[in-house]
Amino acid sequence: MKINHFNYLLDQNDYIKNHFKNNPLKNLKKILIIGSNGLVGLNILSSLINLKKKFNLQISVYCVSKSSIFKKFNEKDIKFLKLDITKNKLKQKFDLIFFCAGYSSPSSFIKDKNTLFVSSYGLNNAFHSLKKKGKLVFFSSSEIYNGLEKNYFILKALKNNKIRMIDRGQSLRKYIFIGDVMIYMFKLLEKNKVGTYNISGESKTTILNLAKIISQLTNTDLFYPKRNKSMPGAPKVVNISFEKIKKVYNFRLVSLSEGLKRTIKWYKLLLKN
Repeated sequence: MKINHFNYLLDQNDYIKNHFKNNPLKNLKKILIIGSNGLVGLNILSSLINLKKKFNLQISVYCVSKSSIFKKFNEKDIKFLKLDITKNKLKQKFDLIFFCAGYSSPSSFIKDKNTLFVSSYGLNNAFHSLKKKGKLVFFSSSEIYNGLEKNYFILKALKNNKIRMIDRGQSLRKYIFIGDVMIYMFKLLEKNKVGTYNISGESKTTILNLAKIISQLTNTDLFYPKRNKSMPGAPKVVNISFEKIKKVYNFRLVSLSEGLKRTIKWYKLLLKN
């Protein structure tokens, strides 16, 4: 990834800091992002940098992933570590750890059982890197990572000028823009909330309708099979409630259409170079 791609994320997520009058990272000086080169990890990093500038924070951020993200990175107090968290423990201790390493595709779990090591051995190793009163934020469910089919459709549209579905897309999904996920997450930290929270969106639609919207936004053709052959292990319905987190903080979410437009622009930037 090039720096100008990340700069787009910084600009895109700039609205997040406007939801905070007070510093949501109070007393958290040393922060670790595990899985920093993924969708969630990169958006956490860009949000941290924007919050750091707004509140003039003196924090150090360490980014861990199995592969390198940037060859050069000019931001002060940001360090990148190439590390397999399932096989290694960090010697340093952290005030806050974001654990966003994982897989969202059912086919990944079926093909390679080693994927289970990420949320078992990896998570255990992460706990060993926490300070005594440290905090760990664990992203566990497909509701956060459910961009799988969305990203697949966008990439196929931009690369091949067409979207070819593997089934008829009758499964139901909820979608939330990643920037809104960041707002919810930092609000939980700001209010010192502990426990399990569903972070979900209001945009509920079938995978087929999602493909149609992306097809229209990218001006590409859409094809789907005559017979419905769903992917093994994929849930038919993902429609979790997020009433609990709305009681923590309620705001107007980015619409599905607007979120898709921003995501398509991001992928265009990535593919351009």
